[in-house]
Amino acid sequence: MDNILKQTALTYSRNGWAVLPCVCKEKKPATKHGVKDASINIDKIEKWWGNNSQFNIGIATGPISGFFVLDVDGPHGKETLTSLEGQHGKLPETVVAETKNGWHLYFQMPAGIDIRNRQSFRPGLDVRGSGGYVLAPPSMHPSGIRYQWKVGCGPGDVKIAVAPEWLIDMIIETKKQNNSTLLQSSIVNVDIGRSGYYDQAEKRASAYLACVEPAVQGQGGHTQLLKAVIYLVNGFALDPEVALKLLEEEYNPRCIPPWDLRDPKEAKDFRRKVDQVVTKFSSQPKGWLLNDKSENIKAGAEMAKQLLDSFEGYQKNKDNKKMQKNSEKRSKLKVIQASDIQMRPIRWLMKPMLAVGHMCILASVAGVGKSLVTIQLAAIISRGDFWPWEPNEKPPVGDVLILAGEDSLQETIGPRLKIAGADLERIRVVESTLAYDDKKKSIKERMVSLETDIDQLREYLKKYPEICAFIVDPISTYLGDCNMNRCNEVRSILQPLCDLAREYDVALLVVHHNNKSLGGEIAAHQISGSTGFVDIARTAFSVRKDPEQEGRCLILPVKSNISKDNLGFAYRIESSEEDPDIPVVKFENEYVEMHADDMMKQFSYDDKGETDVFYNIVRVVNDLLSGDEAKSLTEIKEAVVACCGQVSDKRIRKALKDVGAITEKQSFEGGWVWKKKFDAKKATDDMILASEQKRYGSKDSLFSS
Repeated sequence: MDNILKQTALTYSRNGWAVLPCVCKEKKPATKHGVKDASINIDKIEKWWGNNSQFNIGIATGPISGFFVLDVDGPHGKETLTSLEGQHGKLPETVVAETKNGWHLYFQMPAGIDIRNRQSFRPGLDVRGSGGYVLAPPSMHPSGIRYQWKVGCGPGDVKIAVAPEWLIDMIIETKKQNNSTLLQSSIVNVDIGRSGYYDQAEKRASAYLACVEPAVQGQGGHTQLLKAVIYLVNGFALDPEVALKLLEEEYNPRCIPPWDLRDPKEAKDFRRKVDQVVTKFSSQPKGWLLNDKSENIKAGAEMAKQLLDSFEGYQKNKDNKKMQKNSEKRSKLKVIQASDIQMRPIRWLMKPMLAVGHMCILASVAGVGKSLVTIQLAAIISRGDFWPWEPNEKPPVGDVLILAGEDSLQETIGPRLKIAGADLERIRVVESTLAYDDKKKSIKERMVSLETDIDQLREYLKKYPEICAFIVDPISTYLGDCNMNRCNEVRSILQPLCDLAREYDVALLVVHHNNKSLGGEIAAHQISGSTGFVDIARTAFSVRKDPEQEGRCLILPVKSNISKDNLGFAYRIESSEEDPDIPVVKFENEYVEMHADDMMKQFSYDDKGETDVFYNIVRVVNDLLSGDEAKSLTEIKEAVVACCGQVSDKRIRKALKDVGAITEKQSFEGGWVWKKKFDAKKATDDMILASEQKRYGSKDSLFSS
């Protein structure tokens, strides 16, 4: 059986099912990050089951494996399913696993719809989707019974079916119910001084607790339980024993998996959360949920989160100080042998620009629509659509987190996302940070800072693993007190952000500005601030107007440490058909083969970045001085003005320098003139050729024999 478990896990992975090891006779993941560690990597699976051949087999559900699972639990669940099939029709034949008392029915993930974990969406029926997992045959249930495929319904017997619309609608309808609506029918406002306070408070707390997300092992389960305790002990000011009873009877059964309170060790761990809140949060405000007339669960959730974050931040600070005091004793090098490195290829969300777990800088001057570009990219990712230049490669569908500080959500970002065809359910926009004010004992709203809010971002990405891209537009808005011109300060902000992207498999797109002056031939030098911005990014792209085609813009590579750096993209900004006042980006279907530096060398930019006019000035000057005749500055200026209009002497002198012209004195009394620089090599070659022609005759005679 030991060998069978490993071979079965490998077979599942070859089918594209992401597997993870779980503790034998338990549903608990055996890895540090739980379901986030699920993989189809053969070497990783061999290592897991090589370390412990009796591990149960967990299969991650959701987009990662391409299916969700309907969990029919016990006789109650079977009765519910029979009743639903009587109303809506039989479920299609699909892959089915037999559990201890019920079934696991496998269905394909529907296109464009995010099925997530749902607990008891109908009596006895659960769903395991995005961020969830199930045990698969031949894993062993805690009771000692092994999971097995239903006869004739195993993966080799039938295909995973498409779920009927009525089942999808039922799951989605349950998901979309507003928490405040759930509360309105069962919660009444309570005055602390009113008689019967404890009974009413307990009743309201119970209804509130029913709307709180369950603790999921491997996905911050302990933190989620701690939040639930805060709601009860601080939010509703319940007695700790009353809170503990509610949690044990009403909240724990919904957790995945529940704490086994019969086990003294687990019961002690469960109780410790209540004791921790009573001890650590005793000085914090209480009862803020009792008279919340808005009946909005989000308000209480944010308050509890802020209390928890402030405590964890304080605790982390305290621990850091202790570490610093004992750094010499505690510090040691972390070294890994090259043979132990888990190697993997670069995973692209949008090749060659956006790589999973890496940072990309997108920089330009104002007026080329770089924010519009990020909107269009977010829309394509949210739909899981094809990239225009890669019609045969479809990126995985995923959620996009946007941190945008320059545009209005209601008037700009929202309408633009809608016009771009984004799946708005998959776009999340960070508005601000809600921070607890110790002095005023209240929550205040402030701008997000990457200097102080990196832990809050980490918690959010951890909570929503479906997020695959994070856009920061522009980065300069969120740097806090960081000096953009100091490399060490820039790195201190960007490195934790890059680590975050790597930890949670997110493609990070950072929008930045170019310097106002566009002189020079190296695009990387034009990006504002310290070189740390470009150095720490794995890819960097520059957005520029095409000097040869009006209305066309180019996204050209500045650097790439993980791919070739000669492929870019082209686009135009057009008015949308639905609303002419809202612009939309239209990408071209082919790559642009050019590096940003090549464009800089080919088209010299003047101080204001106006390439088209300056290019014409250079062309006129070059043609005028193409012969041996020298020209005065007045003659050159007349020719330029005739072709390009009024131009400053400074720009003409820059053009003369670019074509390699030099000044010389015509005569002792004459003025200064401009001519092309003397080419000694060309002159020597001409002299040799003239000498040979004089000696041997015409040039052709040299080859006539």
